[in-house]
Amino acid sequence: KDRFSSPVMVTATMQGYLEKISHHPNAVKIVKELQSKFIFTEESLQTLPPGADRAKAAQKMLDGLLRSNGKEKIPQDAQNTNKKGCSFCCNIQVMVSEDEGALLYGEAKKLGVIDVERLTEQAAWGVSDYPKNYSSGKSRCVFLGEDGACRIYEDRPLACRSYMVVSPAENCNPATP
Repeated sequence: KDRFSSPVMVTATMQGYLEKISHHPNAVKIVKELQSKFIFTEESLQTLPPGADRAKAAQKMLDGLLRSNGKEKIPQDAQNTNKKGCSFCCNIQVMVSEDEGALLYGEAKKLGVIDVERLTEQAAWGVSDYPKNYSSGKSRCVFLGEDGACRIYEDRPLACRSYMVVSPAENCNPATP
C-alpha cells in the first residue's frame, strides 16, 4: 500500500519552530495541536491516488489548519514572520514526498526554465553540503526568483509551508547566512 510521507516532514519542520517559541507555553500547545491534527487528518489522503492531486490536497489541508488555528491564538512575538523577499530559508535542504515531486515536475515544465544542472547537483547532496555551498549560491532553490520571491508559491512543498520563522524578516538577508 502506498504511504503518504508528508506528516513526517511537516512534523520535523514544525519541531524547529517549537524550539524557537519554547518560551511561550500556549503557542507551543497550539503548534503541537496543529501537528496532531495534520497527522490525524492526513489519513484521508490515503484514499486519493498518488501524485500531484494528492499533494495539492495535502497543501490545502495544511494551509487550512494553519489559517484556522494560528494567528489569533499565538502571541505576536511567536508568530510566523515569513514574507516575500525573505528567502534565507530557500537555501536549505527541503524534503519532498513523491507526490510533491510529481507536482513540482509539472510546475517546472510550466515555468520552462529551471537550472536542471543545479537541481541534479543538489539532489545528490547530503544535509551537510548545503551550508558549504551557501556562499556560492549553489544551494539556492531552483524555484526562487531573482526578486527573492518563490516562483511556485501556490504549489510550494509542505516543508516550505510549515517552516516558520519568528525573527524579524529583515534578519533573513540572504547575503548574511
